[in-house]
Amino acid sequence: MSALAILLLGAVATAAPALPEDLQAFLRDQAGFSEKDLQVVQQGEIVTRLLDTEGEAEVAIVGVMHLESHADVFAAVYEKLETFMSTDPVVEFGVFNSPPRVSDLRDFSLDSSDLVAIRECKVGDCDIKLPATAIERVAQEVNWQSPEGEKQVTEMFKHMLVDYVGAYQMGGNAALGQYDDQKYPLRIADEFHELLEESGYFLDSVPEVHAYLDSFPQANVPGAVSLISWSKRQYEKLRPIVCLNHVVWFPVHEGAMRGVIASKQLYASHYFEASLELTAVIDDDQVEETAGMYVVYVNRSRLDALRRSAPPGMKDRMKHGLRDKVDQEMTSIKSRLEALGQHGHSSGEGKP
Repeated sequence: MSALAILLLGAVATAAPALPEDLQAFLRDQAGFSEKDLQVVQQGEIVTRLLDTEGEAEVAIVGVMHLESHADVFAAVYEKLETFMSTDPVVEFGVFNSPPRVSDLRDFSLDSSDLVAIRECKVGDCDIKLPATAIERVAQEVNWQSPEGEKQVTEMFKHMLVDYVGAYQMGGNAALGQYDDQKYPLRIADEFHELLEESGYFLDSVPEVHAYLDSFPQANVPGAVSLISWSKRQYEKLRPIVCLNHVVWFPVHEGAMRGVIASKQLYASHYFEASLELTAVIDDDQVEETAGMYVVYVNRSRLDALRRSAPPGMKDRMKHGLRDKVDQEMTSIKSRLEALGQHGHSSGEGKP
């Protein structure tokens, strides 16, 4: 399961009687959930809503679902994250070591459309997201007439990803650089920082999340489980997307909230300029003899297509299309985790 798919886990709202008051206030006041929505969630349905955003390029989705599963099962999934990240829409996946190595990308390949895009790429006019240094290096060093030209580009791309991840592991957000594929240069750290500051509910509830994501690698959270992954994802009617994500599970040992999963996009080859996904796992304290938990998810993403002029109605179609994908992913993940929870419960594991 990809980092994105995992993030999509949480897109469902919470039942009014079982959820903390601050979460209910967030869902009502900021996400537009009605009392009926909260009741529907409590009955086992998935509810998602588009959030209002200030910038035209940003899409924000919130969702909640109730799972008949133990929060401990959910935590176990994240502690072994890499074993759940090779499902649709992920067609290739791997995890980086620290420090990263080219061998971490042994199963990586560039799509033929990306090879064409790189060949035709110019600074400010490119169909794949790259920094100016990479665009200029390819132009200077690759012999496209050679039978080995495409292989050379793939190896160069792998080394670029390894160097990028290594720089991030050492220097954090300051090493994220910028995209120079469009006429406007885009600093990735700035875009991410703005998304982080907009995620109030999660950051107020678990301030360690903000410190870790904003100050990595200086910040440290005891018990946190972290990995940096690469993936190639194939969505219907879209080009394959090469992604780098820093995914972290933050355990919480006080109150009903059991933990927060954060997925921080470090790089995406297409469409996504920045993305932050936050998922909260909350015990259903009303459940006594059977397992139960709520999963609350927020995805904030900035899309390059929304920054440009588009035909009437296209932006709304893109937003609702992304919301539909979240619904589909959540339904799939709900079934998977509930199956795991039933297995764990029958084995005597999980909630005491």
